[in-house]
Amino acid sequence: NFPVMLFNDFDPAVKANFVYCNVALGMEMAVNYLIESRRRKIAFLKGPTLIRFGKDDTLLTVPSIDARDKFNGFKKAMKEAALPILPEWVRECDAYTQSEGYCQTERLLAEKNRPDAILCSNDGLALGALDALHDGKVACPKEIAVMGFDGIETGAFSTPPLTTIEQLLEQMGLEGAQKLV
Repeated sequence: NFPVMLFNDFDPAVKANFVYCNVALGMEMAVNYLIESRRRKIAFLKGPTLIRFGKDDTLLTVPSIDARDKFNGFKKAMKEAALPILPEWVRECDAYTQSEGYCQTERLLAEKNRPDAILCSNDGLALGALDALHDGKVACPKEIAVMGFDGIETGAFSTPPLTTIEQLLEQMGLEGAQKLV
């Protein structure tokens, strides 16, 4: 009878109180925004399929609901728009970090066929993508657009400022606390 509130990673099989952002819908919105901006060759920096806890003998891996749902939203919107999802443009990242976004974007830039947009599973990956484009002397958003997902404050101060889908984390926290009370 202990009250529990879970945030994000909604799983209908878990019988608990949840407050979450519909990340699949958020990714659909992001793809549609890029399409409205005349982008048709959209790459996707996907979060890790498995989340790792601990190390060595205590290592536990669990599927990432967040990564799965975001990728499903991306695929749905691309399919509805009849746009191809090229395997070489879908990059699974080891972590949701700026350095991983940089590394994966460098790999995208090495491809003969480059995307005209990179949709990132979070803003950390997107900031890394922006850095890689800058270092590779690729004009953003003129040549390749970048879009993130989170709405972190530092994204507003990047060059160019990061376009992102904002998760209302403060509102989620408030609603979660109210439900617990």
